[in-house]
Amino acid sequence: MSSKGQVVVPKAIRERLGWRQGVRIEVVERPGGVMLRSVAEQPGSTAEEALDRIWARSPYRGPTITDEEMHRAVLEVAAEQDLRSRW
Repeated sequence: MSSKGQVVVPKAIRERLGWRQGVRIEVVERPGGVMLRSVAEQPGSTAEEALDRIWARSPYRGPTITDEEMHRAVLEVAAEQDLRSRW
């Protein structure tokens, strides 16, 4: 902590949370320490901005897949797990 009370949040954490320069952070006192959390977005933010925040928090960076492809993959994994549970 700096002499001004400033704390550096590691870059990897900021990126994972989608925290950019200027984000408003709330400090909440907890037993044994403090918790940092972003202040709720102000009403009026655009859908695109909301989707950007969601995308920034998502670890998935692969290609877009259809609902049908997702459904097929879920069924395949379920079948594999069923086969393993029989052994």
